[in-house]
Amino acid sequence: MPSTLMVKPKQAEASKRSRAARPAAEPPRDKRGPAAAAGAQGFLFKPSLCFSHKAFTVIPPNPKKRREIQKKAEAELAALEELRLSRAMAYVSINPSSVGGCMSLEEVRLKQQQEMMQAKRKQKQV
Repeated sequence: MPSTLMVKPKQAEASKRSRAARPAAEPPRDKRGPAAAAGAQGFLFKPSLCFSHKAFTVIPPNPKKRREIQKKAEAELAALEELRLSRAMAYVSINPSSVGGCMSLEEVRLKQQQEMMQAKRKQKQV
């Protein structure tokens, strides 16, 4: 039986072969899955938009979300104004007419004054 001698390739040559075997364009995979890569809250975090200063982090507002909220608020204000106008009291216009019988205004005032004086006298007597 002939003896064969196995020679291992050098480390540098082995690494060259392994690099050539796999494609270079493929990005490294995340073992946690796509949901974990997006973040625990389920949204993409862009660190370039956040400003951190020791104890707090400032995240600028989302302009699209802000526009949506403003449109909704304007619609609600318009609906509220329409509701107020629909519930508002209408202007009442009544033509003056003589009511209260045949007494004139002076006679009515005189009668009111006399009744008031009589009420005062009754209070003093009691």
